[in-house]
Amino acid sequence: MKNATAFPLIALCLLFPLSCDDNNKPPCGSGSNYVPVNMRTLWTINGKRTFLGNVISFDTCLDVDATYASITVTGPENYLHTGEILCTAMEYSISDDKCTPFPLGPYTIQVTLQDSQRQPVAQSKTVDTRIYNDGNPPEVREIDFELESFFETFNGTLWYKLLWNGANCANADPALTTVNVEIYNADETLLTNGHYSGACIPDKSLQGIPTGDYTLRVTGQDDGGVVNYCGTMDIQVGAGITNPSWELNVTGDATACADFVL
Repeated sequence: MKNATAFPLIALCLLFPLSCDDNNKPPCGSGSNYVPVNMRTLWTINGKRTFLGNVISFDTCLDVDATYASITVTGPENYLHTGEILCTAMEYSISDDKCTPFPLGPYTIQVTLQDSQRQPVAQSKTVDTRIYNDGNPPEVREIDFELESFFETFNGTLWYKLLWNGANCANADPALTTVNVEIYNADETLLTNGHYSGACIPDKSLQGIPTGDYTLRVTGQDDGGVVNYCGTMDIQVGAGITNPSWELNVTGDATACADFVL
């Protein structure tokens, strides 16, 4: 009689295995109000900039030929997690659950940017975090891949736009006929292909500029050679073509610009 009873029970467990888990106890996590802990890591390339009111990576993955981001997370109790995501996601997250919570203690997160063949394009970056026992999630961690960490050097495109006391070339008052532009690098060395002297232009682009920090210096003069406008601006050139367009409003008057050194 016992064998006759056991057969239907075995069949029931085969059809509904969760109902027979651990001596008919509910499966792990069933009906739980456990709030998963999220471990989130963000990355940027060459720092940050503001675009349309949002803070974004200064350079993009495309600019530095990065296709994938390989992730390795190590922690207490031999914890190990590996993963991969497109570089353009610019972040990676993992979460635990009631059945497999993160062990408490310190963790190390390593991010490696890779090309389309999954070969590293820069030195791996690491950041530390910690899981506490107070129920609060770890802080969001951020990693920046400065251009010096890449295995190749980059050039970029410089874009700049000029206004004259807030006006364009045609509406500038006093009128101007000649614009002079010089660009210096961080060592105060003149950028030879940054020189411009000629008719007023609304904007200009320069390709193949070595990445780095520069100073843009501009004057504007009338048809008599009087310099009525002068201005300077610190700018940055990142890798590739997705650089910001720097806008300089050149102000001043003949007196203020008399001692301006281009």
